Amino acid sequence: MSLPQFLRILWVWRWTILITAGVCLLAGSIFALVRHRTYTAEARVMLDVLKPDPVSGEVISSSFARAYVPTQTELIRDYRVTGRVVDRLGMTKSPELRAKYEASNNHGTDFRRWLANQISDNVQATNVQGSNVVVISYTATDPATAARMANLVRDGYVEETIGSKRGDAAQTAAFFERQLGDVRNQLAEAEGRKVAFERANNIVLLPDDSDADSARLQAVAGSAPPPATVVGGGGGGGGGGAEAAQLAAIDAKIAAASATLGPNHPILKDLREQRAAAASAVSSARAASGGGVRIMGGGGDVAGARARVLAQRDKVEEAKRLQSDVTVLRDQYAKMAARAADLRQQAASNESGISLLDSAVQPRSPDKPSTILIIAGALGAGLGLGVLIALVSELLYRRVRGVDDLKALNVPTVGVITRNVAPA
Repeated sequence: MSLPQFLRILWVWRWTILITAGVCLLAGSIFALVRHRTYTAEARVMLDVLKPDPVSGEVISSSFARAYVPTQTELIRDYRVTGRVVDRLGMTKSPELRAKYEASNNHGTDFRRWLANQISDNVQATNVQGSNVVVISYTATDPATAARMANLVRDGYVEETIGSKRGDAAQTAAFFERQLGDVRNQLAEAEGRKVAFERANNIVLLPDDSDADSARLQAVAGSAPPPATVVGGGGGGGGGGAEAAQLAAIDAKIAAASATLGPNHPILKDLREQRAAAASAVSSARAASGGGVRIMGGGGDVAGARARVLAQRDKVEEAKRLQSDVTVLRDQYAKMAARAADLRQQAASNESGISLLDSAVQPRSPDKPSTILIIAGALGAGLGLGVLIALVSELLYRRVRGVDDLKALNVPTVGVITRNVAPA
């Protein structure tokens, strides 16, 4: 179809095109006048993905942050957030809303969720490109409602974030506290086994996990003067020497244990009882040998201490193993207790990880499209529809309107009659 043919068709069907355009223009104008104008209010928040948590000190990693922000924008429209708005407004107590719910025949959900869904349909959350700012917008038929609901949705989102963090922290803290009870019992049992073994075998471990006899052997064999051994010096010739050596060994154990244990510790009490018995034995030996005393040299003490250390080596190793179990359980208990305390602090924290920016204000103008745009669009649509009707009608009912139409049908042209206009 050539341009002259197209123009002739439009001219012939001009009234149809104009009438169609006029009808569409009238319909668009009526719609622009009676349509419900909507207003959209926006509230802004910033997600503190780079700011460390004030309690735990944790920072969201950059790889997780890419998924964190879109997740939060979806959470804003979630039932847990919009449900808080429903509760804040007391919408479940409204008879009018209850009547609408009953009339909707949408009984697949409960009344509260149905109300929350109505709010979610009008909520939009978008992330500002290249930033951690999230825009929360709400659309309503009047500006005051739009601003109020946008702020309520924002507050509900912050409350839900705090509540979720508190709930997760409290649940995890409860788990650690239950585990703490088990570890506490295991630690008490381990300490009991260690104390019982030391008491049964007369062994005291020093803070560096060495026993008192080994420490005494090092002191005797080193540059420090060894502790003297008191023996009977009378005519009996050596009466009470073994008892005096045992008394000196017990004194060394008491001195070592007093550095780490309290005065009422069971081990110290047991050592004091042993010393009292040993002192009584030394006194009896001295009385039997005439009361004389003399001092032996250090060589005998070194040999005796070495013999005691070698004799108790297996028992000392077992005591060290028991002490290692106690140390591991103490470290585990301390770490779990610290973690449980941090979680309890998080469960009581009001930190949401969200910074409030702009609050929503009442929009001054309704949402687009504007009235002028609607009328212009209706006029354009009417002209297009009219042209379409003209072309379809022309194709269904073909007419010969010029020489070009005959050529398109391969019909030979005999002649053309033109209208001559007489000169004025």
